[in-house]
Amino acid sequence: MRLDQFFGFLLILLAIYLGVNASARGDVGDGLFDGDDSLGVDDHPADIEVDDDAGKGNGKGDDDHDRDLDDDRSGNEGVVTRSDFCADVGATSQFDDLGNSHDEAVRCMEAADVVEGVSDDTYAPGDALTRAQAATTIAAMIDSANRLERSGVDLRALPDVQDARFADVEPDSAEADAIAQLNEVGILEGYVDARFEPQGRVSRAQMASILDRAYKYMTGEAFPGGADQFDDDDRSVHEDSINAVAEANVMNGVGGGRFEPNHAVRRGPMASFAARTMIRLEETGRIRPLD
Repeated sequence: MRLDQFFGFLLILLAIYLGVNASARGDVGDGLFDGDDSLGVDDHPADIEVDDDAGKGNGKGDDDHDRDLDDDRSGNEGVVTRSDFCADVGATSQFDDLGNSHDEAVRCMEAADVVEGVSDDTYAPGDALTRAQAATTIAAMIDSANRLERSGVDLRALPDVQDARFADVEPDSAEADAIAQLNEVGILEGYVDARFEPQGRVSRAQMASILDRAYKYMTGEAFPGGADQFDDDDRSVHEDSINAVAEANVMNGVGGGRFEPNHAVRRGPMASFAARTMIRLEETGRIRPLD
């Protein structure tokens, strides 16, 4: 082998070595930030990664996508319209982008002043729910339940709180009061470094815990405990809440014994979860149906 060929061979080996190491470093670096926009309800690192694909929507209500990722296949179709709570809600809405499997729940929660759009005429049911939106929706649900409280019932209202106490929540932002109130009563929590991550995603498992805590806060009673119903939540710190909300028909699985705990909640299903929580309150005699 000539000297120039030998050195050429060495250069090829060096290039291959550098390429392999660069790829390995890139894989590690990418992995460090997986799920950073989806930090969850609490500081349980094993349960905060959210499947971002579940949160990607076109805002137009992709019905097939809803049925794949949310719990419409669990026998909950029509549960909103069959309820006395939503029975008298009209068929009109200020939002012009409905028409998916959650539109009746959106209209019901719109009438109850629980949900808001992303603009005056857009609800964006297929968009991922942010932690800030989750806070405002749950706080509005608690406020609405208290307004509809039946005589002799004593639901707990949210306290007045002056400061959200999170470094990334502007005190004069639209969601600051809701975040502060829910944090004060332990329904939604932040992080040890004083962050709330208002634009972070919310997983289905985390939403189960949020709804479980909200119901218990309002009523002083937990949802009825449920048996283990799903095969894919066994290592989740939210498993007890998942079983509880499923037993109460507030959230259910997606079929095949799966709950998809790490899928991101979207805005359309959030309306259904809130509606079913209020239906539960009405069916147990705590609140009146909507006029």
